[in-house]
Amino acid sequence: MDELEIHFKTNRQSEEFPLVSPHLRGLVLDVAFYVGRKYGKPILITDLLRTQEEQDAIYGSNPEYWKKPWRSVHEFGRGCDIRSRDFMAAQTAELLRYIASAWPYDPERPEMHTAIIHSAGNGMHLHLQVLS
Repeated sequence: MDELEIHFKTNRQSEEFPLVSPHLRGLVLDVAFYVGRKYGKPILITDLLRTQEEQDAIYGSNPEYWKKPWRSVHEFGRGCDIRSRDFMAAQTAELLRYIASAWPYDPERPEMHTAIIHSAGNGMHLHLQVLS
């Protein structure tokens, strides 16, 4: 597959995609093209924009969250979750390396990453984020 193919979990993500940060859209398009060329499969976006109420529902079972509720890049159109179970572990590791080299998050804060694999209570996923 030498084409770009993006699937959305629901219509909500499809409608939100044009509203997110242009940098995030560029990153997602690049990831979709990379995955399509390298692995011959589409990506599936599972989450884009999120309200504070949705943030509370996701992280509310974590007692640390209520000490100082954190804001999410999803609230500002700078975060995207992609289903990771569609990739083998070696593919995920390679994809993380590619994103880190092509899309550094913030040179002033090297501890921050543009892409991570984590669970926010709904299972493991590839989380993408951009600074602006």
